[in-house]
Amino acid sequence: MSILVLTCAERTLQANLEILNKYGPFTGAAELRADRLLPEELPLLEKFPAMTPLPVILTIRRKADGGAWSGTEEERVRLLRENLSRKIEARKGFAFTDVEEDIFLPVEEAAFRKAGGRIIRSLYSFAGLPENLLQRIGEGRKHPADIPKAAVKITSVRDLSRLFDISLDLRGDFILIGMGETGIPFGILSGRLGCFLNFFSPEEKETAPGHFDPKTLEEVYRFSSINRDTRVFGIIGSPVLHTKSPLIHNAGLKALGMNAVYVPFPLPDTPEDLSGFLALARRIGVEALSVTIPFKEKILPLLAASGAEVRAAGACNTVSIGPGGWEGNNFDIQGFLVPLRRALGRKISGLMCTVLG
Repeated sequence: MSILVLTCAERTLQANLEILNKYGPFTGAAELRADRLLPEELPLLEKFPAMTPLPVILTIRRKADGGAWSGTEEERVRLLRENLSRKIEARKGFAFTDVEEDIFLPVEEAAFRKAGGRIIRSLYSFAGLPENLLQRIGEGRKHPADIPKAAVKITSVRDLSRLFDISLDLRGDFILIGMGETGIPFGILSGRLGCFLNFFSPEEKETAPGHFDPKTLEEVYRFSSINRDTRVFGIIGSPVLHTKSPLIHNAGLKALGMNAVYVPFPLPDTPEDLSGFLALARRIGVEALSVTIPFKEKILPLLAASGAEVRAAGACNTVSIGPGGWEGNNFDIQGFLVPLRRALGRKISGLMCTVLG
């Protein structure tokens, strides 16, 4: 199970507290983005953790890492030092502090650990997934209690596949974040992959590319219930995030009492990404997929078998894993004809029809 962290990025502590109170029932922890606070709010940082029963992560992110810190780097590091070394009564201080991979403050970090806090050692890449990511994660863990965090932009299925593979190679607590639309399923499946926690935004303000809000994650995807035994289904398309399919199918899975989740998989519209994703989905245990535009016809050459409706229509809207690979079906046809027959109460062959659209 992965902890759902709400990123609080308002300009004042009070505004952040209001956001946290709104989403508190769906959230396991909070991240306070101090780099977005007004300058006059910074001296009050230490008071924020006592305002909420949730554990709080302190982040002061520089602009190079996608943050909004407007002061000098010396001022930012000084603020980190002060908050790491501040002796605060247990349960009233920050539970975690985010420190970048190239920043090492041994004295202050040791004091923070002694007080019960943990360092999140972070790295960011907005240019794609670095080839040496696994090595950098290992080198960034300066202490056994540190939690390595990598937030990387995912632009292709190849990147997504590599991120899944890296998650399998990591031991202990870790945080992996796939930024961008293609990385969204990785975030939803954090608990199945063993990620310690993952970050999400309020509905009012997306603080990173591809963030969902905590209410949607809990009510639609049952995020906090996803674990290594959760069965995975989904839908592929480009675009696909607008679809109501997850809302419908996840409600059905919940009603059936299944430990399962239905996830949107936004894919780039290239032959390499489609074939690469089908290989990845099989490897990570996806059992079946809905197929929508533009892949209903493009997926046909990649199928190991297909039903009569697929061959008749020249299109596929559902695939599932069979003995030889992905098998295709088309339920659009019967999904249209069966209720039509029931509504008319007669055979429909020979009827005239009109298509609107």
